[in-house]
Amino acid sequence: MVDCNVPSTNSIHIDKNVDFHMILPKIGVGSYPVSHQLFGLSKDYSDLDIIIKALTSNFKKVLIIDLVAEEEPYYTIGIEEKGVLYQKINWVDYHTLALSDFINLIYKIVSFIKGNNCGVFIHCKHGKGRTGTLVCGLIMFSYSKTIDEANKIFAERRIVYKNGVQCISQLELLKYWWNIINNEDFRTNYIRLRAEITTKSWVIHEFYIDDNVGKHHMFEFRLANIKENSKEKCLKFKNLGTFGTNTHYYPNQIVDENICIEIEYSKTLLRKSFATFSFNIAMEWIMNKTAEINDDTISKYISWNQMSGIKGTRFKGKKYFYGIDIKIKRKLL
Repeated sequence: MVDCNVPSTNSIHIDKNVDFHMILPKIGVGSYPVSHQLFGLSKDYSDLDIIIKALTSNFKKVLIIDLVAEEEPYYTIGIEEKGVLYQKINWVDYHTLALSDFINLIYKIVSFIKGNNCGVFIHCKHGKGRTGTLVCGLIMFSYSKTIDEANKIFAERRIVYKNGVQCISQLELLKYWWNIINNEDFRTNYIRLRAEITTKSWVIHEFYIDDNVGKHHMFEFRLANIKENSKEKCLKFKNLGTFGTNTHYYPNQIVDENICIEIEYSKTLLRKSFATFSFNIAMEWIMNKTAEINDDTISKYISWNQMSGIKGTRFKGKKYFYGIDIKIKRKLL
């Protein structure tokens, strides 16, 4: 049952074969608009042409939000001549945006749709994970819904998928957003902490891979920063080395506020394990502090079940470890 407290969608008539669904009165979503030629089948109009025609017939101003990681967008030629505003956001599949970029994007969309007769089309590749994360953030902000409530609304109205956002890292991003919009102390501390420090004010001081059964496996440990306002094609991971379970390691790696970590075990092609997860250090810092932020270290434990799958799938491989304990120090400037 769709939540009646969230306004029903506008009725926009569009070809039933085109992946386009209105989630909110002024916000529609879909998968990436395809070209005129798809899988060898010729089409008179691309999906983008059909979508733009439907939107511009219903709204005076239209904004398209393109959430993809590819260096070049799927389309650019002639789009502005069709009376449409366009913004490409570099967002890698099955990962997250920098938290501040996510917040700024939500405010931009909310500000845009407040205008007279303005509509937005949001898409990633499949119109599910990255698109769903952004739309859930908008529902949470505009209609005071929880993450689960927003996800349910998105899934019910995005009828081509049975489930909403499932990627753990993207749900973690929504958890940060929930705390910022609903907890004044969190919001104040986050703003203060960002004002006090530079982006290079954190150090991955120590980590420990826990297999909990006494076995010893070796894993590659890779780390990438999720850059604010990134124009890069993809996350650039640095291999910190190969490390064993049940041993403490001290990489002392300086990082930005938003990071992504990959753990991989690959003894043979048949015995492989892969997991990845992203988090925002400033928010974790605040969430792990019960008093004034004055200590110089926090500890975050990420269990296997709290990790995301390999990029592009939900596959995580065999469970060769139970979790990762990471200690983060604040770099005093």
